[in-house]
Amino acid sequence: MRRFLLSLVIAALLLAFPSSVWASAEVVDVEMEYKFGEHITFRARVLSSVPVRQVFLSLRREGEVNAYLYPMTAGANGYYVYTHDMTRNILRPFTRLTFAIEGELENGETFTSSGYLFQYDDNRFAWKSREQPPLKVFWYEGDMAFGQAALESASAGLVSAGKVVPLAQSAEVEIYIYASAEDLQSALVLGGVPWLAGHASPELGVVMVAIPPGINQSLLMDQLIPHELAHVLMYKGLGEKYANLPVWFREGVATLAERFPNPDYEYALTIASQERSLLPLADLCDAFPPDQGRAFLAYAESVSFTRYLRDQYGDVGLSALAIAYSDTLDCEQGTLRGLGVPLSTLEREWRENVLGENLAGVAARNLFPYAFLLVVFLALPVLGILNATWRKSGVAG
Repeated sequence: MRRFLLSLVIAALLLAFPSSVWASAEVVDVEMEYKFGEHITFRARVLSSVPVRQVFLSLRREGEVNAYLYPMTAGANGYYVYTHDMTRNILRPFTRLTFAIEGELENGETFTSSGYLFQYDDNRFAWKSREQPPLKVFWYEGDMAFGQAALESASAGLVSAGKVVPLAQSAEVEIYIYASAEDLQSALVLGGVPWLAGHASPELGVVMVAIPPGINQSLLMDQLIPHELAHVLMYKGLGEKYANLPVWFREGVATLAERFPNPDYEYALTIASQERSLLPLADLCDAFPPDQGRAFLAYAESVSFTRYLRDQYGDVGLSALAIAYSDTLDCEQGTLRGLGVPLSTLEREWRENVLGENLAGVAARNLFPYAFLLVVFLALPVLGILNATWRKSGVAG
């Protein structure tokens, strides 16, 4: 991992708000360096004719109202230093942060530096970039043709995602293409989920996908990029209420946005239906299964069910459903408000109409052993009475 040193230049990084430094204290030589996934170190000197009592780093993620204050310690050459441990305070890649240096002098006066902005990039790699507003594509393996292909796929994906995403709005999006799932995993600190090939941070407007250059790159671009773009568009339409959407709905809509959906989804659905191993949709409201096989089936069910809803109720129905769920309704009641039908009924209709299941027949077959035992249980007393009657008749004869 190469070390990245950023000397903050006020002319380039100074935020819109002015400095509120007191005349008796001045913050100078502000520096920041970080090693991705390990630490961020902030340094600054305070020039003052009055002794300094304490110095703090004020750190805030973009979009947050409140900042966090961290005490800085006096170091060599008059610098005050604070090191942020990224192994304990994990920060998502490409998060934008603002910071300032604050403090108090021995005479009670306070001071605050100008504000600075930086983005926590994954600087382990030498990123190349291409841009076509509102999209920016970054990659580190592959030539310029690879980057151009990714940008064209992203542009087409933005159109396809906009056709199926409820409440879609235009959005500036940064797309980072990792050359392997392992590199993506290390960036996300998501060990144990090796099959994950894409991730979106919708509130940041950031998409991260794993696409190695090669013969399959176009197919992967047309699947992964529109999928993650759809998540960003849904967030732009719903804001923080996006988190209230059931996972099956979020992933179903995003998978519908893929320009070339995975054909293996249909096969997985067919096998699961035949083996009576489909996952109940109610179990896919909060999370998908962690293992790859069941997670794949969850995606297959979600996109098939969401497509069925769109075919039955149109884009207007999907939008109504998104609004209903965004109001924190539970999984069963969300469809009742949005579409007038509870989730369990819609699931039964989907399985009958799309998968060809005869759920009434299935229920009858499942209940047969119990019904048989019930008949036998009820028949035993009757047989006992008949047997006693026959014996009396024999004696009388």
